[in-house]
Amino acid sequence: MDFEFSSHRSIIDEIVGKGYGHTESDERLLRMHTQEVVELILKKAGEDVLKEIELAAAVKDRLTDFNPNKDLCVALAIVESVKSWLKEIKNKFKGRFPNDIRSLYQGVHQAVSLADAKRSDVARLLGTSSRLLKEGRAHFCAFIEGKIKDLVEFRGKMRSDKFPEEWAECRARTYTRGLQRGSLSTLRAFAFAMFDWRR
Repeated sequence: MDFEFSSHRSIIDEIVGKGYGHTESDERLLRMHTQEVVELILKKAGEDVLKEIELAAAVKDRLTDFNPNKDLCVALAIVESVKSWLKEIKNKFKGRFPNDIRSLYQGVHQAVSLADAKRSDVARLLGTSSRLLKEGRAHFCAFIEGKIKDLVEFRGKMRSDKFPEEWAECRARTYTRGLQRGSLSTLRAFAFAMFDWRR
């Protein structure tokens, strides 16, 4: 799928700003600021024309030390990909994750939590919560430091149908007690729990 640069205008504005714009007043302001920079370069370089050119080129190189047309598009595509992944997984499982999905969900939050940026900004940009990022970073750091054994947390052992074994055992005991007691309300509660888990 081709990356549509224009569809991510708001994210681009957050990362690199909006620029001067293209109105008459915007262009006038740009010319005024350009003249101020030129005068500063002339003042620093004195009467040496070559020094003026070298200084202007050095400033340009300093401000454009990466390829914005390539690197920025790739960075934005990655952001949108992670954001879309988190959203689709959350919508599909409604927050009730099987163990394998939970481990992946935790792993993604751990990875993005390592960004050198304000946690709330990362959460807002990716459509997730600061709490999950905080927990993910803490868990990852603890794992790297050897304080915990597992990189992700599982809720019970995995069964072939993706349900934790503890959950299945609890439901089986509930169902058995319902049969023994002939309790209609207990069986209804069990049926509802099954339906609620599978949604």
